[in-house]
Amino acid sequence: MACMSCDALRSALMQSKTALAATTSELAALRVHTEQSVPDLGTYRVYIVHARSQVRALQAQLDAERALSDELRRELLTYKTASLAPIEMRPLHDSLLSSVSALETTIASLATFHDHQ
Repeated sequence: MACMSCDALRSALMQSKTALAATTSELAALRVHTEQSVPDLGTYRVYIVHARSQVRALQAQLDAERALSDELRRELLTYKTASLAPIEMRPLHDSLLSSVSALETTIASLATFHDHQ
């Protein structure tokens, strides 16, 4: 599941980069055209409306990517918690086993000592 999320996030990021590059290029060309031509209120309006539309679209895409990233982060945290907890508990488990083993040895030696007296 995490690999599918990684692939989806990677794909979304690539689409975002492509869209951002295209929008930046398009807006730069429109700006150059607007600045080089006689200032026209209609052209500026088209430029502003188009720019706002592109910014909203990119913001929506970035929000979707952020949500996907958060979901991936939660999946990774769940995976790490599930898979690493037993590894982190292993030293504690081993020390408990050695303590129990030492206690059994002590009890056995005390029983042997008591039987000999």
